[in-house]
Amino acid sequence: MAHTILLLDIKEFDVTLAIINTPPAKDPSLVDIASEADLMLIPCRPVEFDLKAIRSTTLCGQMANVSMRILFNEVRAKSRNFHTAKKAVEVCGAPSLPCYLGD
Repeated sequence: MAHTILLLDIKEFDVTLAIINTPPAKDPSLVDIASEADLMLIPCRPVEFDLKAIRSTTLCGQMANVSMRILFNEVRAKSRNFHTAKKAVEVCGAPSLPCYLGD
């Protein structure tokens, strides 16, 4: 319900950038929001919880037929987990960006 109201508000104004932070849940209304986007930028920490949650987020983007990119954040210097995480998300159908945000 709140997502639908937000979409109506965004469409009423000449919005060029909207950042919507959503939980990693399988909420059907998230597909509606994603379908209005030009790009989904999906933040992901190289930790097990985020790597599991990202599957439902990328599925939402695929259902909405929107371009997606994964941005790794909280990446520690010289972390082996980061390279493992990059390989783990390759199967999700969204490429990771060549840059990342450090810890």
